[in-house]
Order: sequence, then C-alpha cells, then structure tokens
Amino acid sequence: MTRLNMRTVVLSALIATGLYVGSGVTAPVQATTPEADEPIETTVQEEIDAAQAVGTVSDYSGDVSLAGGKQAGEGEDTPIDGNGKAARKSSIDIFPIQQNARFTDTFGASRGGGTRRHLGVDVMSKQMNETYAAVSGTIRKVKNEGVHEGKYASSFYLLLDGDDGRSYFYVHLNNDTPGRPKGCDGKGGMENALSPRLVEYYNQHKTLQGARVERGEHIGYVGSSGNASCGVDHIHLEIWPAHGWDAQKRALNPYPILKAAYDTHGAPYGNNGIGNNSPKPSEPSKPEAGNKPTAEKPAAEKPAAEKPSSNSPLEGAERISSSERIGTAARLSASSFKTATTAVVVPADTYQGALLGAPLAAAHNGPVLLSETGRLSEATQKELKRLGVRNVYTVGTMPGASSGLTKAGFKVTTVDHKDPAVLANKVAELVAQSNEGKSELSAIENRHVILVSGDKNAWPDALAGSVLAATDKAPVLFTDRDTISDQTLETIKDLNPSHISVIGGTARVSDKVFKKLQSQFMLVDRLSGPGRVETALAVSSYMVSKNPSITNRVFVATSSNYPDALAAGPALAAQGGVLVLANPSGSNSAVREWISSQNGVDNLYVIGGTSVMPNATVNAIAKSAR
Repeated sequence: MTRLNMRTVVLSALIATGLYVGSGVTAPVQATTPEADEPIETTVQEEIDAAQAVGTVSDYSGDVSLAGGKQAGEGEDTPIDGNGKAARKSSIDIFPIQQNARFTDTFGASRGGGTRRHLGVDVMSKQMNETYAAVSGTIRKVKNEGVHEGKYASSFYLLLDGDDGRSYFYVHLNNDTPGRPKGCDGKGGMENALSPRLVEYYNQHKTLQGARVERGEHIGYVGSSGNASCGVDHIHLEIWPAHGWDAQKRALNPYPILKAAYDTHGAPYGNNGIGNNSPKPSEPSKPEAGNKPTAEKPAAEKPAAEKPSSNSPLEGAERISSSERIGTAARLSASSFKTATTAVVVPADTYQGALLGAPLAAAHNGPVLLSETGRLSEATQKELKRLGVRNVYTVGTMPGASSGLTKAGFKVTTVDHKDPAVLANKVAELVAQSNEGKSELSAIENRHVILVSGDKNAWPDALAGSVLAATDKAPVLFTDRDTISDQTLETIKDLNPSHISVIGGTARVSDKVFKKLQSQFMLVDRLSGPGRVETALAVSSYMVSKNPSITNRVFVATSSNYPDALAAGPALAAQGGVLVLANPSGSNSAVREWISSQNGVDNLYVIGGTSVMPNATVNAIAKSAR
C-alpha cells in the first residue's frame, strides 16, 4: 500500500470513529500537495489544525486575523453570551449535510497561536455525501466553476446570498475523483463538486453567479478540497450577517443555529445528523404530541459513503435518462407519446409546476416537459416539434420560455401566480374544463381531487401524487400543514369531488386539516407511510387496487431528489404504470417486498442516470420482479 493510500485509510478510520475532533492523535500520516512530488510528514492533529488555520479569504479556511479587529463573531446583530460565543436564534430549518454528519462548537477557537480565530463550524461527513442549501437564495460565487472532470482544480467553494439577508459559505466541496482511486488527485471537476442541476446551469449560462437555489436543494458534495487534508472530508460552513465578503468579519456562530435546526427538524435527506444514533428524518406521517412533525423510523440499511458504482451492467430493467433533467423529461415523453397536439411546459428548477401540470397534460393526452425559465430549452423545443404539438400551457413563472414558445410558432396559454396555492386553483379549473370540454367546474367527470402540502420540501409526496393525478386526470390542490385556505375550500366545493385523497402524513398535512375536509366532504382518505418511500408505495397500492394490471409496468426513481421524475406523471399515465421511489444506496427492502407481492411485473424501468440510481441498486430491485 502506498504511503498516500495508507494516510487516507488512517484518516478515514479516525473519521468513522469520531476520534478526529480534538483527539490529540499523533499517529504519523502523509500529507501531499499538488505542488510537491514528495509527501510531507505530519500528524493527524496537525493535519486537522492546518485544515482549519489559514488566515485569508482567498485560502477560504474560515479564519481571519484578529489583529486590530473585532473578536470573531462580534457584530452589530451578534450578541455575545457569557462564554464569549455568539448567541443566535436559529434562522434555518434545514440541516445542510447528508448522512453521518458530526460537528462540535469550534467557532471562535484560537488558531495560529492566538492570531486568528475560527469563523465557522466543520461538519465532518464522508466524501460525496450531499450538501444542501440551508435557505433559498442566490449564488454569489463558486470557486473554480467551469473546471470539468479530469482537469485539476485545487478547491471548490460556494457562497450563497440568502433571501434572509445572510450569507452562507460552503467550503471544502469535493475536488477529487470519487473514491479517490489515485488519492487526492484534484481531478473530480465541478461534476463531483456541485449538484447535477448546478452543473447543468453552468453549462447553459457559463456562470453560476446569480443562479437561484431553493431551501433544501442539493447544491454540492462533501470533500476535502483547498487547505483541508486528504481524507478529512467535511464542509466548513460559515454564516455571515449580511451579503458581501466584508460581512465575513462579523461571522455568526453556526453551531447553535445548526444544532437547533437538527434538533427541531432533522437532517432532511440523510440518515444521521449529530452522531450515529440520530433518527433518519424524511417524510413522516405520525405526529408527536401537539401535532408536531415526527421523524421517520431509522433505516436498517447502511448508506454508502460515496456514489454507488455504476460499473455493473443493468439487468432486468430499462433505463430512461439523459445527462440532465430537461433531457430526461424529453425522453420520458418520447417513450410514451408518438404524437400530441397539446403539451404542458413547466420550470425545471421547482416541482410544483410539474405536479400541477401532470393532470392537465394527461387530460389532453400529452406530456409534461421542462425548460429553463429564461429561455426555451433546445431539448424541449425538439420534442414539441417531434410530437407535432400546436398548443402549449406553461405552468409557473417562465417568461423567457413562454416568449421562446411563441416565437417558435406555438399557441401559448400562460398560467401563473406567485402563490402556489392560488396557482393550483387556477390549474384545477383548466383540468376540469379539459376533462369535460365545458367551463363549469362542477361538470368534471372524474371527480377525484388530490391534496398535497405546498411546502417546497414535500416533493416526495408530489412525485407520488403526480402519477395518481395524471392517471385519474384529477386536479391537484395545495394546503398548508395546519390551515387550508378558504379559496382552496371553495375550489374543492366547485369541483364537487366524490373522493379526496390527501398525500403524505400528518407532518405534511395535519389531522386538523384532514378532519376539516371530512366534515365537509363525503369521502376523504389519506395515502401515506412512515417515510417517503412508503408513502409512494401507499399511492401505488391504491392505484393497483383500482387496476391490478397496472403493475405490468413499474417505474423506479430516486428518493433522494426530484429532478429526474418531474415529468413522470403523464408519461406513466399514458403507458399505464406505477412509480416507486428507492434509496440509491440502500437495500430497499420495502420496495422489493412490495414488488415481489405484485402479480405480473413484466416491465421494470428506471428514471435517471447511474449517478442517481446505480445499476446495482436497480438490479437488486429487479430480482424481486422475477
């Protein structure tokens, strides 16, 4: 074993046991730099100290010189408690790192013999675990954007200007080849540093500056780039009280903010937060006392440390994918529709438009396609032309795409509103009209209504509900967790439904809202499970109960993110199929048991590429259908 590989193994073992934080371990390991051919002898503790103690923003270590300046954490809106720590009330409800994350309060810790102080918190995790946007906002800068896989980049970081007025600085994003087969080669490129959507955005716009990200959205991968030591994988996170680089001097202590976010809401997409005994938060359905959301039961499966291998051949399933979500939607359309006169085009960066548009597209026997909001995406235009589409509905705010559609000769009907609940009511009316060819909402033939949470993190329920909505051509409406608006109630009354299905557990739509619906309408049921995977299975089971032959075609999509399956609803409705969500790095016992219990699963399809749903994962699921 080479000295470099031995070093990686030692550090990884320390990370796995949690001994790397303040351990004082002095076992010799090897550190290398791109500029030096020979490794430099050091110790684990020295490696960690070095990874946290460099004093300039350009080195992005999270430390700045205190000479002649304020104490770290001190600022106009940053009161200091009796222990010298920045006392802040939590302002986020997303724990921004996936799986097995550990962190301690090192904010303000002395560095460089007392000349510097640590201005962030190091959230230790594993290489290629995902990191998420703590809040919605706009990207100010990404270090080394445009450096692609195979080319050397010393580091990647991302600075997010939050809509809450603060800045969020994510440092040490991955820059190495996943798994580090050749050690810390720095050749992972932006494809292994940033989320697929951000890579796609850069390829289209040639910059990430100004790109919007939404709270809870996957934005990057954990690594050890920059001055972090190879194998000491983590995200150094800073929170600044204002936008702009100068605000770093008044950095807030992230620790109480992160801990409060995890304690209250959990890590949304990982199975562990602080320590190894934390529950796996997901899409829970059983409330705690007082109707508070509860976390999903801990998963029995152990998540993989890195992206699962896609080297094994795909067996017993067919893959529908492209290099990005817009192309995948076009291929889903091509697999389901030979021709169509009408299609629905929605923004590619949110799920609400695709969910609302699914029954509208199905009512017109056409697809849902995705596009950038600022312009009409080429893959979408090509698919519209192939289908022979003449009429296009756009659902959501996408002025550039709508203009492009008009210029391309399509008749465009724009449906938009800044309030998603109001937008849903408007689309519901169009679905009713399309189903009957009449303007009266009460004339809808299939009087089934789907109700889901309008929260941006409720996308797993939305994916499952979109297939049911498209299959039944049932309008979709949004509600808050604890309150359903009078306007939405009036829309439901106008629709005169014979059946209302609430998708998701009480953490998304409370018993209070559910009982209010029951008091006013004849048949109201809830389709949910203890987590996002089980909720999707509950929806599929309901669909099978109505049409057992529908299991002839089962489609599998990742439970980790929504982009690939955004357009699945009308496509699956056209083919006659059901959707299941699966953990890309887990055993998926619930999914396999469900599939094995069905009769006649003759065709299995996977939506998305191997990076989001590896062949090995799909092959294990496919065996259940044999």
